Amino acid sequence: MEEINLNCGVYQIRNIITNVCYTGQSIDIKDRKRHHWNSLKNNKHDNSYLQNSYNKHGKEFFVFEIIIYCMPEYLTRYEQFFYNIDKSHELSYNILDCVDSNKGFKHSLESIEKMSQSAKNRPPMTEETKNKISESTKGENHHAWGKRGKDSPLFGTHRSEETKKKIAEANKGHIITEETKEKIRKTHTGFKNTPETKLKMSKSHMGTIISEETRQKLSDANRGKKKGNNTSSKHVGICYQKSFKKWSARININRKRIFLGCFATEEKAIEAYENKLEEIGGSHNDSKL
Repeated sequence: MEEINLNCGVYQIRNIITNVCYTGQSIDIKDRKRHHWNSLKNNKHDNSYLQNSYNKHGKEFFVFEIIIYCMPEYLTRYEQFFYNIDKSHELSYNILDCVDSNKGFKHSLESIEKMSQSAKNRPPMTEETKNKISESTKGENHHAWGKRGKDSPLFGTHRSEETKKKIAEANKGHIITEETKEKIRKTHTGFKNTPETKLKMSKSHMGTIISEETRQKLSDANRGKKKGNNTSSKHVGICYQKSFKKWSARININRKRIFLGCFATEEKAIEAYENKLEEIGGSHNDSKL
């Protein structure tokens, strides 16, 4: 059995008048105790609630107590456990609800203003520094490299409608340069979705109904787009297939797309479309098409 280090564990600084506690952890409790007392004495403690209480009552009304000794890997678990007990009785000086993160922490307006001024006065970043930062986060160096599905840092997260609107507003008028477009194209070249991913994408779109307004927007956005020399058609349902070097014809009947075949010329494809349209007794203004 591994021997427990009697200088590693979870501790608390308790106000003996109010019984309110500050809970913490350390692998060197003796040094941490010295650090806390020095910070409180010099009015420089990171926890403003503990510092204000210390200033009000004085050192003689505070005690440093070791709650439990444990192995380093169990420190956070035990600290969270004892913090939750104090928090449930409203007897905690701790600011953060989660002892191992910044969850629940909010900067004061004064702190925000100081950070803002500090950032404004900061000298501009050199090109060399920018390049170093860029290289350190590229490819395999990126923290999310190769992490997909449940391993992704964003797995299970959902943006609120308010956040989506903010992102949309921020991206309005943003123009992607040709250089950036080329980089995006290269990163996607050769990439293929797994059958599992394709199935998930398919299921996520099942039952989706596109409004007439959205259809019109898509139509307006695609109207007049260049698709290469002599590869676009103004006729609905007609498209040039580069891989086959032929014109294909498709028609929608009751919102189901039916392939009519590939033809050597655009005229032949249009003729096939018109013949099928006549056969079903439809028209170009038919809402079912």
